[in-house]
Amino acid sequence: MKFKFTLVLPLIALGLLCAAPLVATARAGATWMAFDVPGTAPTRFEVKGNEISVDSDMGASFLFRELSGPESRARTLTWRWRVDMGIPATDLRTRGADDRDLALHIWFPSSEGPVNLLKNLKNAVISALGFPATGRTLTYVWGGLGKRFETFANPHNDPDGHMIILRPGGSDTGRWFSEHIDIAGDYQRLFGDPPPPARYIAVSSDTDDTGTACQGRLADLRFGA
Repeated sequence: MKFKFTLVLPLIALGLLCAAPLVATARAGATWMAFDVPGTAPTRFEVKGNEISVDSDMGASFLFRELSGPESRARTLTWRWRVDMGIPATDLRTRGADDRDLALHIWFPSSEGPVNLLKNLKNAVISALGFPATGRTLTYVWGGLGKRFETFANPHNDPDGHMIILRPGGSDTGRWFSEHIDIAGDYQRLFGDPPPPARYIAVSSDTDDTGTACQGRLADLRFGA
């Protein structure tokens, strides 16, 4: 992906980017919001009950919703997912060549520390435009070169983001796989601090760099204590 919304710069605030194509839309459902990365084809998301279908063709988009109450403080998360049409495995450590079939993201608020005026400005503008401003992120991936549970810095927001491969690229298509992640444990292990309440959960697909298409589904998201 050539553009990551977690790294949208305050150039937006300076008027160097057009605000219109950056606004999140509610086309995927009342609770979930879709964010389409500028310059790429929109991914088609469809939410039906507990299932989300994802259809990406040379695109890059996120489907997200806000977390609150017990969900924001949950320590674990389980779900099922499948890929029916996959893309070639890519090097997820390389910006601009890091396409993946599916990903599930947990977004947290900015970490504590000295006031960063530039970052605060960026987050304020991002929020005003209708999509989430975040700090640290955990990204659980179906795709990429690597082994199951391989973990590395997210090249788009290092040191505030980490990627964890749950299903390498080329994993079996056309069948469901169940996942169970330890949100609190992963956050503590990778960032060295206890996790604050999470702010958002998101689902994405990224196929613009390889010029390919992916179809998949994700179902039965359940947060646990």
